[in-house]
Amino acid sequence: MNTEIERIYDGIRRAERRAQAQRTETAYRRAPELAALEQERRDVFASAAAKRFGADEAAERFSRLDARERELLAQAGLPADTLSLHYRCEVCRDTGYVGGASRRPCGCRLLLAAKLDSGVGVNDRETFERFSTEIYRDEGQKKRSVNAKNWCMAYADALPTPERRNVLLLGMPGLGKSYLANAVAYRALGRGIAARRVTAYTFVQDMLLAIQGRSRRQAAFLDVPLLVIDDLGSEPVIPNVSEEALFNLINERTIRNRNTIVVTNLSVAALQERYGERVTSRLTDRSTAQLIRLTGENLRWSDGLC
Repeated sequence: MNTEIERIYDGIRRAERRAQAQRTETAYRRAPELAALEQERRDVFASAAAKRFGADEAAERFSRLDARERELLAQAGLPADTLSLHYRCEVCRDTGYVGGASRRPCGCRLLLAAKLDSGVGVNDRETFERFSTEIYRDEGQKKRSVNAKNWCMAYADALPTPERRNVLLLGMPGLGKSYLANAVAYRALGRGIAARRVTAYTFVQDMLLAIQGRSRRQAAFLDVPLLVIDDLGSEPVIPNVSEEALFNLINERTIRNRNTIVVTNLSVAALQERYGERVTSRLTDRSTAQLIRLTGENLRWSDGLC
């Protein structure tokens, strides 16, 4: 995966260097004096390095050259940044990393990894930017959904240290719960915060494989800064595994100050009946969790999805 990502970034950098060379060629053809300015700029660098004049004079010469360059570009009908190397990501300058010595993945790299790795489970279709209110036929439902979206946006922007680390999204099917959870995860990735979205079914299956020594994802579930568990309650209940695995996950992540979003079609009462008091109390603890209930008609029966 990392090799593929590095190959993509290398391709991006090469493409942008080629584009810069093409823009430069066009600019020099329209305004030949620009080439002479570039040579003069190199001469100033060399003279300054040889200490033929001081830093103040070098700065003054560069400033004059830059002003003349902008003037020539404008006269040729070209943007001021025509000769500059452009970056598709200004944050990391197309390296995929930020932070200098304490290097960490840029948001663009995490989004690219999510696109390449289906195991991350986060898509670019269900985002805050693509949220639409046009499909709501009931004004009350629209207002509640917009309020939920706004709260989730604030939560995503506060990551990795929101006021309440856990979120429980409840409601009947087709109300946009999974959409909002994915939107939070997508926003987190874009801000450089690792996130993973997994269905409850996949989570339980991985826990079974971990018990059998055939999966190492348990550590990833515990450590990822944001974990979304989708469709809790749709997975088969496995005695002595489901409840214990879920409790240990939520409890351990809370202790580690990790952020967790759980999406379910079940009510709080149904959660308690299915998973017991320990799990439900962890999921609904007001000191660490925010409960968001969505109500209304199934949006999947409308013309589209929110």
